[in-house]
Amino acid sequence: MRGSEGPGLALVLAALLLSGCAFTNDTLALSSPAGSVVTREHGAALRIERVTDARSLEDRPDARTRRRAGSPAEAVGAIAARRIGRKRNAFGRPGGWLLLPEDERVEDLVAQRLRNALRACGLRVLEPEEPGWPEAIPIVAVIERFEADLEPGLGWIQLVFEARLRVEGPAASWPGLVAAGRARRARLVATRRAFRETIEQGLDRLSADLRVRICDPAAGWNSERIRDPAADPDAERIRDAAAGQTSE
Repeated sequence: MRGSEGPGLALVLAALLLSGCAFTNDTLALSSPAGSVVTREHGAALRIERVTDARSLEDRPDARTRRRAGSPAEAVGAIAARRIGRKRNAFGRPGGWLLLPEDERVEDLVAQRLRNALRACGLRVLEPEEPGWPEAIPIVAVIERFEADLEPGLGWIQLVFEARLRVEGPAASWPGLVAAGRARRARLVATRRAFRETIEQGLDRLSADLRVRICDPAAGWNSERIRDPAADPDAERIRDAAAGQTSE
């Protein structure tokens, strides 16, 4: 009897510790990733053209959240861009959302991780305000998953987090890659600190996976075509595409 009460009690404690109600949204600030230490940059200049949040619609804020948000399109869009995790009630049913602070977005957070990984592998990545930004080779990324959640257990709560990012070059002949970061922690209660530590551990693993895949010579990101873009058979088409994107 005692064991059967464990999951329900654990989720009640989780809801109470995260906020006063499992169905309200809660803000959770994450630590900024440390900048990459680069000893030598080489090759053509790259720029992160965009990072798109492509998480599925069923993971987006539901009708209850839309009603609370007030103005449907703008407010819900802002909430979706900040969403990092799901809160649940005592029965495990989905409740409110864990959100980044109002001035932060998941896309920006992931873009910084990608930028750091590229630089850690010695690649040149320009900021928008730097000279040469419009002519730099565009890189795009798609956030396929980014979610923290609770899983009930026998007297324990499993805090889980998974992020998955797809990165593409400017032409079909360039190598694409998919990187992921996962974390799982068992806790008696789901405190804000425990959630933060789980998410940040998963993000650190995403950063590590990005570095492994980008730095690997076999993957092609450190190949001659990036070090010397003139050697790339798609170089002219890439330059034309970049010029067209910046002129729009």
